[in-house]
Amino acid sequence: MAAPVSRALRGVWRATVDLVLPLTCAGCGAPDHACCPTCRASFGRPRLRRPAWTAVAAFPAAQPLPPTWSAADYSGRVRDLLVAYKDGDRRDLRPVLARALAPVLVAAADHAASAQAGGTGDTSDAYEPGDADDTPVLLVPMPTAPAARRRRGDAPLEDLLGVSAALLYRAGVHLSVEPALRITRRIRDQAHLDAHARMANLHGAYAVTHPGLRGRRCVLVDDVVTTGATLSEAVRALRSVGAEPLACAVLAVTPRTGGSVVRNSGLIPGVRGEGPAAFG
Repeated sequence: MAAPVSRALRGVWRATVDLVLPLTCAGCGAPDHACCPTCRASFGRPRLRRPAWTAVAAFPAAQPLPPTWSAADYSGRVRDLLVAYKDGDRRDLRPVLARALAPVLVAAADHAASAQAGGTGDTSDAYEPGDADDTPVLLVPMPTAPAARRRRGDAPLEDLLGVSAALLYRAGVHLSVEPALRITRRIRDQAHLDAHARMANLHGAYAVTHPGLRGRRCVLVDDVVTTGATLSEAVRALRSVGAEPLACAVLAVTPRTGGSVVRNSGLIPGVRGEGPAAFG
C-alpha cells in the first residue's frame, strides 16, 4: 500500500512544481521542452558494441556478454538526460527515451532470433521470421534494488521498457516484457566501484522469478552499461535456469567500452534500420 501512496504523492508534487517552475530541457536547459530537438538527436540508430570487458572477464565467474546494442554514448547531454530521468524526477522524459530505446530493442531482438535459428548471430544472416519458432523474444529488464524502488516510488527502467514495447506493438513488432530477475541479497552502491569490484559485488545476487524460462530467447535490457558487470550477472542467472540470453539492448554505453556502428538489417517486419523518429 505504501508504494501506491508514495507514487500518488510524488505525482501531486510534480504537478505543483510544473505550475511554479517553467518547463526546461533536461539535457541543455532550453525552455518549453522536456527534451529539445537537439538533445533528442543525441540518440541515434542502434550501434552494435563488441567491447572487450577485460576487467570483468578477469573475474573467475564472469559470464561473457552477448552482443550489445546501444543508441548513444553515455556522455554529455545523454548522460544528463538519463540522470534526470532516473534520479532527478524527470519522468516527463519517458516518451522521448522510450522512442530512443525502441529501435535498439528491435536490433537486439533481430540478433536473438537469428542466433536461435542457427545463424552466427550476425544480423546479416538470411533469417526470415518464423525460421526459429513463433515464441516471442523476451525483453528482460535489469532488476531495481528494493531500496531504490522505495526511494523513487517506481521502477524507471521497467516503466520505460513498457512504453517502448507498446510503441513497437503499435508498429507491428511483438516483444514480451518479462521482469524475470530479482535481487536476492544486499548489494553495495556500484557508483564508485571498479569493474572487478562490481563483478564481485553482484556475483550470485540475481535469481530468476519466472518458472518457465527454459529455452526462451531473451534480450537483456538496461539503461546504461559501464563495465558490463550487471549484464554479466544477469546472463549467469538466466543460464542457470536454461534460458538463452542472446543479446543486450541499452540506451547508452560509457565511451571507454568502444564499439562499432551497425545498421539494423530489418529482420522484423515493418522496421528497417529506423532510428527513434520512426516511433514518434
